[in-house]
Amino acid sequence: MSNVRTNKEKRERIEPYLLILPAFIVIGTLILYPILRTFYLSMMEYSIMRPDKTEYVGLLNYSNLMKDRTFVKSLRNTFTYSVITVFFQFIFGLALALLMRNMRHFKGFYRATVFAPWAVSGVLTAIIWTLMFNGSFGVVNDLLLRLGFIDTGIPWKSTPLTAYVVVIVSAVWRGIPYFAISMLAALSSFPEELFESAKIDGAGSIKIFFKILLPFLKETIILTTLLRLIWTFCDVDLIYSLTAGGPNNSTLTLPVYITKTAVDYMNFGYGGALTVGLFIILLVFSALYMQLGKSSGDFSA
Repeated sequence: MSNVRTNKEKRERIEPYLLILPAFIVIGTLILYPILRTFYLSMMEYSIMRPDKTEYVGLLNYSNLMKDRTFVKSLRNTFTYSVITVFFQFIFGLALALLMRNMRHFKGFYRATVFAPWAVSGVLTAIIWTLMFNGSFGVVNDLLLRLGFIDTGIPWKSTPLTAYVVVIVSAVWRGIPYFAISMLAALSSFPEELFESAKIDGAGSIKIFFKILLPFLKETIILTTLLRLIWTFCDVDLIYSLTAGGPNNSTLTLPVYITKTAVDYMNFGYGGALTVGLFIILLVFSALYMQLGKSSGDFSA
């Protein structure tokens, strides 16, 4: 009898692990293996064009990384690009969420319209904005000419500053829906009684926004900003399709540099080292934000 009970207890202990085993295998195949493979390649001198000349170089790629000025510039560009785009995405997204919250009619239509850019791929977004910023027939130049702000068309992708503007505007347009929908979902649970009480007490719209609404949205803002920063930090398709990091590496971010190194130049060894660098930065970045959330009481321990 005791043996039967023991066998049953063993099966009950093993059964949960058997149930999660398929998921673990899938995750291991799709996530863990590529990560480990990247670490391996980062310590090799490996090019897909010369697979027979592959050799182990240890930490040489990482040593070269520390002396690579292009890496430093791409890292600086990545931080600047991420902070600027996420900031404006949040501002415009929150504004749209507040507008949609107060709409009485056609809410579904407006939500679908606002969400549309989020469903567009980075490559298609790049095509749309490339046409709009075209120096000869683009909508942006045509509008500026009609308004009298410029006398001749601007070749937007030809100079570092204007190319950066194109990248930022395109990225902001694409990311606004994420914040708009997230903030709108959070606002749907906001108690109307707080609004009414604040109005009765004589609080104006600005005071209500900063003293009541923003504190209520604080946790959502931290979480959505964290996720969006990480995604933006890894953004490659939009920038690569728009400018490929040019001109003069002015829009070169770390993910684009990785793509050009590993894919365009077939240098998988150094590309792997760059990828590991990005991976470590994202881990540290996420840990800092999570710690910030815990210390402020926004995340449960």
